[in-house]
Amino acid sequence: MTYIKKMKIHGFKSFAKPIELPFSKDFSAVIGPNGSGKCVSGNTIVQLSDGSLTKIQELVNQRLKANSYVADDGYLAEGDGKRILSLNLNTLKIEEKPILAYVKRRSPKTLLSIRTRSGKTIIATKYHPLFILDNMEVRSIKAEELKEGTKIAIPNKIRCDGANPYFEELLDEIRPEDNLYIPWKQEYKDILRKCKKTTWNKLPEVIGVPKTILKGIMDKQNINLAFLIRILRYARFKNMEIMNNVEYIKSKNSSKLYKIPWKNSEEFSRLFGYLLAEGRLPNYTDHVWFTNGDEEIVEDYINLIWKVFEAKPTINEYKPRCYDVITYSQPIRILLNKFGMPLGGTTDKKTINNIYLRHSTEHQLAGLLNGLYCGDGYISNRSIEITTKSKALGFCIESILARLGIDYRSVFQVKAATNTGFSGMYKTIRIYGVDNFLKFKERINLVHKEKQKRLDELTKDKNANPNVDLIELNAVVKDIVKELKIKIKPNRGIFPRLESYYYNQCTPSRHGLSVLYKELFTPLVGNQIESLALLKKHIDSNIFWDEIVEINEIESDEEWVYDLCIEENHNFIANNIIVHNSNVVDSLCFVLGRLSSKSMRADNSAKLIYNGGKHGNPAKEAYVSILFDNSQNTFPAKAKEIEIKRLVRHNGQSKYFINGELRTRQQVLDLLAAAKINPDGHNIILQGDITHAAEMPSEERREIVEDIAGISIYEDKKEKAVRELDKVESQLKEASIILTERGTYLKELKKDYDQASKYKELEKNVKSNKATYLSLQVKQREEKLEKVVSLINKNQSQIDSINSKVKQVQQDREEKRQDIQKLKDEIEKSGESSQLALHSEIETLKEQLSEDKIRFTTIQNEIKSLNERTSQLKSSLHDSDKRVNAMQEKKSKLQDELESIKDGFSKNYNELSKLKEKHSFDDMEAEIAKLDSEIESIKSQNFEEKKLALLRDKDKVELRLSTIEKLASKPQLAKLNNLKQNLKQSAQNLNRVMEEDSALLNQLSSARIRLQQIKEEHIRLKTQQTLAKEHSINLAINKIKSLNMQGVFGTFAELAQVPPEYSLAIEVAAGSRINSIVVKDDGIAAKCIQYLKSNKLGTAIFLPLNKLKVQSPGNIKEGHGLAINLIKFDSKFEQAFKYVLGNTIIVDNIDAARKIGIGKYRMATLDGDLVETSGAMIGGFRRKHSSLFLTPGIEKNLDSLSSEISKFTSLIKDIEKKLSINGDKVGKAREEKSTFEGEMLKIQASIGDIDNILNEKQELEKNLRQLTSQISAIDSTINKNSSSLNELNRKRAQIREKIGNKRNPKIMAQIESLEKLINGLNEKKILINSEINNISSQVKELILPEKESMQKIIKQNLSQLESFNSEVKTLSSEISGAESAIKAKEKEEAKLYSNFKGMLSKREKLNQIMQELEIKINNEKNKTQIFEERINNFSIDKAKIVSEIAGLNQEMLEYKDVKLRRGLSESELKDEITKFESMMRNLGNVNLRALEIYEQVGKEYESLEQKSSKLKVEKEDVLKMIEEVESRKTSTFMKSFNKINSNFESIFSQLTTKGTAHLVLENPEKPLEGGVQVMVKIAHNKFLDIKSLSGGEKTLTALAFIFSIQDHDPAPFYLLDEVDAALDKKNSEKLSELIKKYSQKAQYIVITHNDSVIGGADKLYGVSMHQDGISHVVSLKV
Repeated sequence: MTYIKKMKIHGFKSFAKPIELPFSKDFSAVIGPNGSGKCVSGNTIVQLSDGSLTKIQELVNQRLKANSYVADDGYLAEGDGKRILSLNLNTLKIEEKPILAYVKRRSPKTLLSIRTRSGKTIIATKYHPLFILDNMEVRSIKAEELKEGTKIAIPNKIRCDGANPYFEELLDEIRPEDNLYIPWKQEYKDILRKCKKTTWNKLPEVIGVPKTILKGIMDKQNINLAFLIRILRYARFKNMEIMNNVEYIKSKNSSKLYKIPWKNSEEFSRLFGYLLAEGRLPNYTDHVWFTNGDEEIVEDYINLIWKVFEAKPTINEYKPRCYDVITYSQPIRILLNKFGMPLGGTTDKKTINNIYLRHSTEHQLAGLLNGLYCGDGYISNRSIEITTKSKALGFCIESILARLGIDYRSVFQVKAATNTGFSGMYKTIRIYGVDNFLKFKERINLVHKEKQKRLDELTKDKNANPNVDLIELNAVVKDIVKELKIKIKPNRGIFPRLESYYYNQCTPSRHGLSVLYKELFTPLVGNQIESLALLKKHIDSNIFWDEIVEINEIESDEEWVYDLCIEENHNFIANNIIVHNSNVVDSLCFVLGRLSSKSMRADNSAKLIYNGGKHGNPAKEAYVSILFDNSQNTFPAKAKEIEIKRLVRHNGQSKYFINGELRTRQQVLDLLAAAKINPDGHNIILQGDITHAAEMPSEERREIVEDIAGISIYEDKKEKAVRELDKVESQLKEASIILTERGTYLKELKKDYDQASKYKELEKNVKSNKATYLSLQVKQREEKLEKVVSLINKNQSQIDSINSKVKQVQQDREEKRQDIQKLKDEIEKSGESSQLALHSEIETLKEQLSEDKIRFTTIQNEIKSLNERTSQLKSSLHDSDKRVNAMQEKKSKLQDELESIKDGFSKNYNELSKLKEKHSFDDMEAEIAKLDSEIESIKSQNFEEKKLALLRDKDKVELRLSTIEKLASKPQLAKLNNLKQNLKQSAQNLNRVMEEDSALLNQLSSARIRLQQIKEEHIRLKTQQTLAKEHSINLAINKIKSLNMQGVFGTFAELAQVPPEYSLAIEVAAGSRINSIVVKDDGIAAKCIQYLKSNKLGTAIFLPLNKLKVQSPGNIKEGHGLAINLIKFDSKFEQAFKYVLGNTIIVDNIDAARKIGIGKYRMATLDGDLVETSGAMIGGFRRKHSSLFLTPGIEKNLDSLSSEISKFTSLIKDIEKKLSINGDKVGKAREEKSTFEGEMLKIQASIGDIDNILNEKQELEKNLRQLTSQISAIDSTINKNSSSLNELNRKRAQIREKIGNKRNPKIMAQIESLEKLINGLNEKKILINSEINNISSQVKELILPEKESMQKIIKQNLSQLESFNSEVKTLSSEISGAESAIKAKEKEEAKLYSNFKGMLSKREKLNQIMQELEIKINNEKNKTQIFEERINNFSIDKAKIVSEIAGLNQEMLEYKDVKLRRGLSESELKDEITKFESMMRNLGNVNLRALEIYEQVGKEYESLEQKSSKLKVEKEDVLKMIEEVESRKTSTFMKSFNKINSNFESIFSQLTTKGTAHLVLENPEKPLEGGVQVMVKIAHNKFLDIKSLSGGEKTLTALAFIFSIQDHDPAPFYLLDEVDAALDKKNSEKLSELIKKYSQKAQYIVITHNDSVIGGADKLYGVSMHQDGISHVVSLKV
């Protein structure tokens, strides 16, 4: 079996240079995804299937970062599952398709910019294809082959799901710096605890939040939303759960909550639309600003912002029916910014972000347009329009209209505001045609009632526009009419469009075609014929055919261009245009002899030759040769190699060669057939063939099996012959009828033809005359423009000369200013402020010195006192130790005695108990026991011990009181009180004199400052007075005023009292009349004028009060009000002031004037612009100059200031004298105060803080009284208890006596003796215990605490002594330093004051020079105003002329190529134009199409007479062929079918392990009358038809079918063009393995961009396209 060894290409399509491709015997791959060099610019916006809009460079670069490999001139990356909108060329519907590859290539030097009539623009390489409608088929064409007027495909309906209404991406867009917060909830704290999987220290890092956030949650603080989202996601919350959890947000420092619009809605969409139209988010505020003048819109907006955000705005009606609606909320601003509203209020940055577009249904998109069009939209009597300054927003509006199926046209245009002169680039989007108006109305019910009313009128009782949405299908209509044998004339009344379409009088519209299809064609035949199905497909298509109006070649300023590879369809939507995305396959098809150039993607054979691009040289011819191996004698020739070559020239003729010898095409085909090579065979699979193989009708699949079985080729010939025969016979039958119709039609057209010819001639004459007239107009204005420019230049030279003088004077002024500044610096450095500071510093040093000396004396006394107290304390401490030792010794003796008593008590008590038991009297003994218990109870109350404790406390208090009385004796306290009083008086005296001194210093400083201010104000007013006089008075005015004539009152400027803020505005409003002289009557005015004439002194304006006629300006409240009401003047001059100012009103600025209305009033602005009632606006930059008006009362003020200068000079001298006297008083007061403080400190050092001691004494005396009272109470209780004990002992003795009487006296005496002894021992034990406790208590509570206190005081005294000694050293040093510093500062103060006076004098002289220079500068600058005003006037004239010239030139564009006439005047031209136009109108309605149609119909008439010769012979040949085809067709077919089915099942199982597949006959009994179905079972699903499978499954099934054909009827080689486009990586690998396996039996050449397939190839070639569209081939792998 043979194979292709190599292929040579030269001049064929993009292969301009000779190339050679040697192929391997088995498996070769060629890469170059979807057309090398076919790319668009990076800013091109593509439409993804989810509705989002993305720049292609961002889409491609994002993918390349993740996964890419280097190609010859760029980068490639595999698809990632993203889906894009694409046009299905079979159904002509927009559908979703996956992106299979991303491409990035080096940009060529030049690109093509293509713009369509609807305003769409795309920038692409010259070789990037777009789609056109050619001969009823949609096909691609390279951009460089397009021409202006060609129509290209754009989508008319983009379907995007938008089913998920939740803005989930908003969660990812919220940033910490947005400062959006939500209130704390316990739930968040619980979530945080549950998700803790590590330590608290590590958890913030794991989650990705700062530690402070987690601490804030635990401390119940508000939470930053961005960080909360991270925490919830870490806790495995899904997006919906997060959105449900977080409903409200707030700003950081506010408690106001706002609802978050997580879900899209019609309300949110309309609100967003309102804001995009007339909303803004100004900088540096928390405002959301909306402006509108319609109350219903404002009310709807307020309701929506409450419903969406739960926010209440404020409303301000800043003028009638103009409302500002302001919502104060930073959170709402941040959220709106996420959706596309720019922060900063710039309208050109507005857009609609993908967050919104992805989650919007058509209903919600309509809501957004409702808001936009209610705000910015306009509805005229022929269109719906919207204009925006934002390009991005404009594109989004266009995309939304496309999603709603509404066609539009857009245009960029410069718009200028007439009132401000501001201009900018805007985009206007217009909707035309009733069909589109109805679509708009069905979807959008405008809230704006007036606009909705206009929309209703626009759609009322109007027919569809026949010039909108055109499809060039005249040929299809003609075919259908012929096939259905429809008569044109009878249907002309019902279907008038039929005749126009049939005879090519106009291009059909979609609406017109739809009417014909539904009402005429379908009722006759249904949808049975092929041409009718084609018509239906185009009517229902998603394509709008948009005409190209401009193609420009532009220099590329981009480094890269971009492309996408799309599954099956190989196209995508870019900038709302459908764009296409290998010439190697075309080369092979060409050389093998395929006749159809369209199958090789060219209009004709000549288009297969390289055209040279824009700058290269085109090839003269193209050839392709292919070299086959013939080592096995596959071809019937002896040569070991067979070379087949095909050459084509520009005339379209092809030449064929076999091994260099010229042959016919048929000879080439016969040679190829001998080797089983068919140019149209199934071994060559082009782009799209794999899809077709999967989706082909079952009958077509049966025909393939027939063809392989050797049957279909004869059947095809038979069917083709019969079909052609039937067609010719049908045409001949119609020919006679049509000839008759054509003859009649020609006669009717002749009249129209003659009329149209005459009309064309008249039209030509009118255009020539109009062009000539416009040319004359332009010439006149250009001459006028030259004169104005000359005058402007002349005045400008005057200004330049003056400016030169001003610059020199300004330099002198600057030098003087610098000198003054230096003096000011020196004055500030050594002047009065420094003098005051120095004086204050000296006083502070003196005070500090006095305090330091007092402190020094005090510390020395304190050291002496501390030493004495420490010595006393040490002695007392020694005495305390002695007392403690004596008490401890006494306590020890008492304890020994107590033990001895206890032993005796125990012994006697036991003896007593025995006696009582032996001699018992139970009743009496019980009574005695009861009495003993009562006695013991009284004794156990321990009142004696309590009394002893109180006595101890009393002793301590009395001891401390005696100590205090020794320290603070009455003489000491009396002396101390006296010293306190003296010190207080001394301090008050010092404060008083210090305050007087400070007050005098302040008075001196204030007086000096005030004196300087008064002097500066005096100079300023003097300068103003001088300048005003120089500005306002020219020579003539000056001379008139010098006459002092009775009845001459002065100039307008002199008589007016103008507030400074209105000075410039009044000056502009008065204009040249500002220097008008007001006189009593016209007589005086006449005298003055005569005087000026006689003396040749110039001219002046006079205002005679008796003759001025003025109108009352009325009551106007706009702006600041009438100018005349803002100034003051003598009422007798009212007529003159009304004359000068009239009804002029004063406003803030030009914007304020525009709001009031240009032309409504004469208006002057505060910054010097003027608007006349004529609409003229005068303004611009004005140099600052002093006011021409004198400040009211300036003369009086100058006199007053002179008086003030004298007054303050005298005051300063008086204050300086008082300061000297007061300084002596301060020194004396300080010495007296220091003396009293020293004596008082000595006493306080010996006794401590007297106030604390006295307070302590009072507290101790109070405690002593309380203790004495408590002791008295206890004594009373003890006496009472003592009486009770005596009574109880008496009773006991009585009972004991009774017992004694009854008992043995001796025994009783013994018992009684023992009881007395026991009682005595018990009392003694109590006393000893009490004494021991008393000793312990004294030691513990009195002596030891006192001892500890003394030790602590001694320690503190030692520490204080150390501190005082250190402070004494420091104070000695500070006192010495302070005395030196005071002497130095006093010398410095004296020197500073002497220098100060000289510098002030020098500064005054320099200020005087500066004022003179300032006056000179202002005089010169004021001169320039005259010239500037002239230039402004000339500039207005110039702008007007330039505008007129531009307008005339624009009109001239219409007559660009029209020949101009010579020697005619404007009036003659106008007369001829009127005459010719009248003649044209008299012609009535003219059918201009008749010129073209008449010639066309004539040619058709001639051609219809030439068709009728060979039909009978061809018919006999067909009948013979039919006889030969019959016989054993079915058995031959079934044999091949069974073999192919077996192969199909086997190969399918190799490609996928998930299922099975087989072929099924639709009619098993008569297989040739039915089709062949492909049934597939995937996994455990039921068997499905191939059409029900996914794209990848379809591809696998189609490939299995193709390989099964190869097994049955092998071809020597196979060419596969991107058959793997829809396969994922795993299936691509299986395909690669299968190709590798089959490449052992036949040669495989695969065009691919798939890594898995590329990896299996034995030889790899890369194809790329460079400058001028030249393809290069590089061997990448061997």
